[in-house]
Amino acid sequence: AWTVLPLEVLQGVTHAAIWAACISYLSAAVPPALRTSAQGILQGLHLGLGRGCGAMIGGVMVNFFGAAETFRGIGMACLVILLLFALIQWFAVPPQEEDTSMLAERIPVPSSPVPIATIDLVHPHSDNVTPRTEPKLPPKKTKHQDRKS
Repeated sequence: AWTVLPLEVLQGVTHAAIWAACISYLSAAVPPALRTSAQGILQGLHLGLGRGCGAMIGGVMVNFFGAAETFRGIGMACLVILLLFALIQWFAVPPQEEDTSMLAERIPVPSSPVPIATIDLVHPHSDNVTPRTEPKLPPKKTKHQDRKS
């Protein structure tokens, strides 16, 4: 059982990679005004509906079949879904020209730390604006300096 623990690192890496891919796809596929809403819907579906239903259905299956059989069954279901998805992509989707507008590598990266989902909401500063200078006030004296005068 302890030999599985080092493989748990892969769960964190794969989860981060899939989440980054989802956000990258949303940034390219959704209009700028709706990006934050789309990310909120994605988080609601994944963290709310997905984890909630998964915990409830998984709990029922563990009570009915046992933990090992449930784990095997879900693993086999994932393998079957993967193979079906690959077959559908292989046969049903015709090859086409690469759409460069949908690739995350083609999305311009902002130079500011503002997230890309809100980058269109930030108005750039014009170069014609002069910086505002504050008037220089005389230094204040401390109570010890006031006594000596």
